[in-house]
Amino acid sequence: MKKNRVGSCPNRHRLQKICRIMKLSALMLLFFGLTLTAETTDAQQRLRNISLENATILDVFRAIEAQSDFGFFFKDNQMDLEKHYSLNLEDASLEEALAKVFADGEYNYQIIGDNVVVMRNDADSTSSITLSHLQQDGRTVSGTIRDANGEPIPGASIVVKGTTTGTISDMDGNFTLSGVPEDATLQFSFVGMNTVEASVTNQNTFDIVLQEESLGLDEVIVVGYGTTSTRMTVGSVTSLQTDKIDELPFTNTGDALQGRTAGVVIQSGGGAPGSKPRISIRGGEKPLYVIDGVIRDESDFNSLNSSDIDKISILKDASATAVYGSRAGDGIVLVQTKRGQAGDIKIQYSGGVDFSQPAVFPDKINALDYVNAANQAAAYDGRDPIYSQDEINKIANNSDPYGSITANTDWRDLALNDFASGHRHNLSMSGVSDNGINYYAAVGYLKQNSIFKQSHNNEYDRANLRSNISTRFDDIGLEVGINIDGALENRNPTVWGDYTVWSQIQNVKPNYAAFNPDGTYSSISIHPLVILDERAGYNDEKDKYVNTQLNANWDVPSLPGLKVGALANVRYSDYNQKIFQSKAPQYQPNGDAVPYTSNYLRMTNDHSTQTSFDANLMYKKSIDRHSFELQGVYSFFRSNGENFWAQREKYLSSSFDQLFAGDASTQTNYGAGRESARIGYVGRVKYDFDRKYMFEGNFRVDKSDNFAPGERTGFFPSGAVAWTISEESFMQDLKDNGIIDFLKVRTSYGIVGLEAGARFGYLPVYEMDPQALVVDGNFQTGFSEGPLVSNDLSWYEREVLDIGFDAAFLRNKLTATFDYYYYRTQGYLISPQNQYTTPLGKDLPLVKSESAHRRAGYELSLRWEDTVGELKYEVGANFTSYDELWEKKEDETMSDLMDPNKRITHTKNYYGRAYKTNGLYQSIDQILTNPRRETANELKPGDLFFQDANGDGKIDGEDFRRIGKPTFPSFSYGIDFSLEYKNIFMNGLFQGTGKRYMQLNEFMRGSNTEYMTYDFQKDYWRTDNTNAAFPRLSTYQNLNAGQNYTVAADFWYHNASYLRLKSLQVGYDFKDVVKNLNGISAMRLSLSGTNLFTISDVTKYFDPEIISDAGYAYPIQRTYSVSLNVTF
Repeated sequence: MKKNRVGSCPNRHRLQKICRIMKLSALMLLFFGLTLTAETTDAQQRLRNISLENATILDVFRAIEAQSDFGFFFKDNQMDLEKHYSLNLEDASLEEALAKVFADGEYNYQIIGDNVVVMRNDADSTSSITLSHLQQDGRTVSGTIRDANGEPIPGASIVVKGTTTGTISDMDGNFTLSGVPEDATLQFSFVGMNTVEASVTNQNTFDIVLQEESLGLDEVIVVGYGTTSTRMTVGSVTSLQTDKIDELPFTNTGDALQGRTAGVVIQSGGGAPGSKPRISIRGGEKPLYVIDGVIRDESDFNSLNSSDIDKISILKDASATAVYGSRAGDGIVLVQTKRGQAGDIKIQYSGGVDFSQPAVFPDKINALDYVNAANQAAAYDGRDPIYSQDEINKIANNSDPYGSITANTDWRDLALNDFASGHRHNLSMSGVSDNGINYYAAVGYLKQNSIFKQSHNNEYDRANLRSNISTRFDDIGLEVGINIDGALENRNPTVWGDYTVWSQIQNVKPNYAAFNPDGTYSSISIHPLVILDERAGYNDEKDKYVNTQLNANWDVPSLPGLKVGALANVRYSDYNQKIFQSKAPQYQPNGDAVPYTSNYLRMTNDHSTQTSFDANLMYKKSIDRHSFELQGVYSFFRSNGENFWAQREKYLSSSFDQLFAGDASTQTNYGAGRESARIGYVGRVKYDFDRKYMFEGNFRVDKSDNFAPGERTGFFPSGAVAWTISEESFMQDLKDNGIIDFLKVRTSYGIVGLEAGARFGYLPVYEMDPQALVVDGNFQTGFSEGPLVSNDLSWYEREVLDIGFDAAFLRNKLTATFDYYYYRTQGYLISPQNQYTTPLGKDLPLVKSESAHRRAGYELSLRWEDTVGELKYEVGANFTSYDELWEKKEDETMSDLMDPNKRITHTKNYYGRAYKTNGLYQSIDQILTNPRRETANELKPGDLFFQDANGDGKIDGEDFRRIGKPTFPSFSYGIDFSLEYKNIFMNGLFQGTGKRYMQLNEFMRGSNTEYMTYDFQKDYWRTDNTNAAFPRLSTYQNLNAGQNYTVAADFWYHNASYLRLKSLQVGYDFKDVVKNLNGISAMRLSLSGTNLFTISDVTKYFDPEIISDAGYAYPIQRTYSVSLNVTF
């Protein structure tokens, strides 16, 4: 039966205008049924023979549709679907058939073109529209309704808000409506599109553009060299909603996507301004980034302005990624940026002001607690107190703030602000001109300050530019366009590096004075203010790129379905760094300066050019219920670049920060060049029968200059099939009852190629060394033999299997997608140390091995969308899980392979190998009666109690065991929600991980008084605190040869899984206000936050997303933001 529910399209092969007529809303159907004069152009079409007994109304409709071109429309709640009819006709017209069916007068019908609209005669009058409503007093308005592509929308509804006065647009999208009050608001709507409201005030003519709603299963998804939809895709592809991230205070696109889609695992790169996250698809390495059809750098993706993004697709399995070849072996992040839309020029501003602070920041120990703990440790060591009572009193009373060990210094307060500020702005202009030029132009600016009081540290700002312009010559079917985008990033990282700066902030003792009485910096060796001061130098980084793309697509008029496309792209980038490192002056208490002469200046430049060209030929054809698509692509890519740096040391003053001013004897420099190229050929065939059975086959032939001429070519095929079970007749009852609306199973298998090995490793080379010889006391350049040549350099191969399903239930309110995936990589190169000895003092050349690595897992997405009264809401959840192991690792030693506690082969991923402990020794008897490490000769209660795991009576490396799961999460999830009630909206995202381990490292362990810096370390073992979180505190730094606390042990390992409120936004839409304002069409104001709270076992130690397990990194930030979005 033809689709006959309101909002569906009876025949997918019909023209777009006819399809739209059939997608009418319930309100419009009622209007049609009572007020319009029937169009009976084909109503006399003859029905050959219909014989039905005791049939439902649906059976009757199906029988008529089978012998005619007509489709039926009705509202389920107005039809008695259980009522039975008998109908016997021979050579009857449609009018005759309908007259018999509805002879009892219960239903009325109207023939509109080739559609029959059916409704009850007793339909609620509040939803009916009669001609009398159109004859009220008032003004007459008119206009045109079009879609985003400028195509007219026939059958769109135009209603005076709050009344039943209305009309519909004709076949050309035009309308006229009389009797409109002077202060009225018109509502323009069409099924599958967002409703638009417009005030009548001082306006009689309207040019309305309706935008498509999110269409769920039929939403357009961008894939490699084309588009598809969830309904028709056969591969594993996920489309991301970007409207929820546009106004959030994320400074890069990667962080904004964390937790929003299954299969994508994102780990924060830290909280420093301008930092970038690590992105993985299904646990793989870096994915490929494709922006507007062009392969781009990861940095380009992260520097995208979120306001410029239209769609993001994640391509995961081989059938989806194969068309991009070897570089897509770890998945693809595919981005389509915005284009102009039909209608008036739209100018849009979006911006916000942000304030951030550390999300998790464990307190440091204060001076008084520190000296008391140090004295307790000395007493347990049998030593005299380190600090006298007089010194302790001075600290308690803060009576000697400049004393060398009697200060009470809050180092964080001296170095850091409570909040860091930032702001972001984006201005865009878009539209389609009268002569058909489609344009989108935007500029953006982002500024992010750091929490350092010395504000020149860790500043970051970025400017973006984008221009997408295209035009279409309809008479010849040609569309041409030019896209230009670029970004300029300015960074000022701390000149001494985050590790050094944060280690000094965290580790400097609280009883040390920061200043001398005269305000100069004190002479202590660990002094964070000295390296944060402007006089310590600067680190200026400037990174810019510009990308220009020309594209053309030709729909060949003489052969419908044939499309020819070409895309050429050039990207130029330039990176410059100038770093001057020194220290601010320090002075002894007597006023003597602390000498420092280790300053240096380094300048660096790196520039590159990338060019690519793609030619695309595609042919589509539909014959009855068969649809075919053939596609071929030629792809070329070339890259070249150069880099250099130069450095001098021993500058007399930071005022002379140029290379010439340094000591010439310290001069060093380096420079190099690089180039690469590849060619690819892509073939794709797609077929579907009746939208139920689908097949797609792909192949990619890649040629890389990374391999010898005979090994450069790789052939990588893939295939996928899908079956839409819900289209089968045996599923019709479940569909009609709204139980299962859609169910599709799919599977794919393919082989992708991966490149490996050193550049030009197949060529014998000599290595140049500028200091190879010394002649007359001077270095001379010389040469030496390079690595031994490998004849085995070639492609790795990765097999990829994916099995999944897509489903929708309960009238599309609940949707679900599930995938199981399996990756097997083989062809690894190894140096065969287990077969040969190393000759000539060099490693043997790499050869292909039988090593094989496996990675497998699953991902699940669920989403519920519904409307209750005026509340529209949706809730979604996604889960990703994977494990990996070496199926065979040929370079693993036999002794390790035979040891179940050491072998890597057949072992799932884990955090590390370490001692297991029984906690802490609680008595001397435990120490005397249990094995210990050989160097641990001064054990006491409160020390770590290692397990003799192998039972050999001693503690050594043979007792190591595997511990935990890797820090990079192998299980992650996200739960998002969105609410809209009248003009108020709210959306949020919870994001988290499963088990993932991190360890307390370095000063975090607080193993002696020199390492005691955090407040949580006060929970150390004492006779009155035997159930402590930390071992006993000692004044000896090398106690037990340092081996009891510094070796790897599960005591220091912690499960860093977490649940975090990643983002929350609450806002107000001023749509009821701006409708009465000239020049403003939309305005939204919102309050939002990121990383608002975190639940984790490790938050008392560090942020679970921090990139340093020693705590030496810029903290992850909690951000609060006020955002404004205005459309003119």
